[in-house]
Amino acid sequence: MSRLVRCCLLLTVGSCVGDDDPGRPAATAPSHSLAQGSPFRIETGATARFFTLGIPTEVSVSARLLDSVGNDLSGYKVTWVVDSGGGRISRVPVQDTTRIGGSITADWLLGDTARRQVAHVEAGGLVSQSHLVFGAVGKLAIVSGNNQRGRPGQALPSPVVVKAFTTRDVPLGPGFPVIFRPLDRFGIAKASDTVLTDASGLATQPVPWTLEPGGGRNAMTVLGETGGPSVVTATAEAVAPKPERIIIGAGNNQRGSAGTFLSVRPVVTVLDSAGLPMPNQPIEAAIFGPGGSTRSFAAHRTDDHGQARIAAWRLGYGPGPNRLRVSTPGLPPTPVTFDAVVDSLPCRAFTIPTQFRGVFPSWLAL
Repeated sequence: MSRLVRCCLLLTVGSCVGDDDPGRPAATAPSHSLAQGSPFRIETGATARFFTLGIPTEVSVSARLLDSVGNDLSGYKVTWVVDSGGGRISRVPVQDTTRIGGSITADWLLGDTARRQVAHVEAGGLVSQSHLVFGAVGKLAIVSGNNQRGRPGQALPSPVVVKAFTTRDVPLGPGFPVIFRPLDRFGIAKASDTVLTDASGLATQPVPWTLEPGGGRNAMTVLGETGGPSVVTATAEAVAPKPERIIIGAGNNQRGSAGTFLSVRPVVTVLDSAGLPMPNQPIEAAIFGPGGSTRSFAAHRTDDHGQARIAAWRLGYGPGPNRLRVSTPGLPPTPVTFDAVVDSLPCRAFTIPTQFRGVFPSWLAL
């Protein structure tokens, strides 16, 4: 069974003050409005501003018609108009004229998906100012950026991205505020950044998420304006940098002639437990397999980008596979293996063409 939320809503509007809805004319008054006993202004007011989309919400709205000296005017026809956002307005009880006291009451069942919901009232030839109610995100789902790992005290590489829905899982469009709040180790918000959803209903964390200086779990709450079911939590882990794996960057699966150097130098990258490159890590390369040779340096280390290039890899003299193993000596990462294939044997004979210009010496003919 659906739940209907009722809000008591009073509109504070007048007949001669500028309208805040550019899509409608400003509030107006008839030419005879200065006469006592003639409609002069509509009094209304509001106490509710936001509601959660997807939860059926009914707002009780009321208006009061007065003349120029503040007397109540009864018996005047009243029209409630929904300008945008959907929904419908019904009168309570069923009648369309002001009662004794100049008032009239109606129920506004708000729309299901619109951010900006606008309505106004017309009575005695007057048009009131617009009444605005804002629909808020009902539910959020994390699209990306959750469960990342990073170094303590540094920003994560990817932002947190969420998608907005109503509480009934209807996707929302642009213009809905979403709040990103990273928490410190005590669970207290360090910042609060608000961003609007785009045309696809996506909201992207506007400021990089910097992890706490100490290691361990970090959290960020993401929510809509009304909180409640819209609150989701993204987590990240701050880990101290240590080498965890080696990945091949270039130079694998090459082919070449026997006894020659390969055209592309093997390249590896050393990554830490957060998947970030680690500079100044020792690298060792060794041949194993049918043959071939390599030259390495005992002090060879990764550069500022966590990369290391093998100085040279010369293939063996026999046809077939050659292999090169690259490791970080004394450190945990599992070694990686480069493969290469010798296509043919080198030619052991060659010809040097010569040409003689001038008089042929007679002694060479003997």
